[in-house]
Amino acid sequence: MEITVKRGADDGQSVIGQLSIDTDPFTCYTLEPSIKAQYPLIQAGRYKVALLLSPRFGEITPHVQGVPGRSFIEIHPGNKPKDTLGCTLVGETEAIDWVGSSRAAFVSLMAVLEKDQDDLWVTYVDPTVMNAASGTGGGD
Repeated sequence: MEITVKRGADDGQSVIGQLSIDTDPFTCYTLEPSIKAQYPLIQAGRYKVALLLSPRFGEITPHVQGVPGRSFIEIHPGNKPKDTLGCTLVGETEAIDWVGSSRAAFVSLMAVLEKDQDDLWVTYVDPTVMNAASGTGGGD
């Protein structure tokens, strides 16, 4: 199962994006910390995901594995930049530096991921990569 997080622009506080899953119609919004944060968003790329017990939350969360120089990167509930230490927050609604109905989005996400937890992957895509792929990137 392939999870994709398409990121929007970094506003200096956070990065709002959209999460989708290749085998399910589920989608939600994401919030990650700014690249300027103490624990910045992870670099774009493809990572293995494991459903593991979160030491911070005491429940099973998706853990993004193999992130260079990082550990305990999770996808979990939260609403604003201060709720993440480099992790990806999920929500059903979005606004500037905010995702709402986060717990509901997380419960729905986990219901989908638990169907195929042995082969989970996430790809984080930056806006510049999306623009280059669609031919709408900047030029001379």
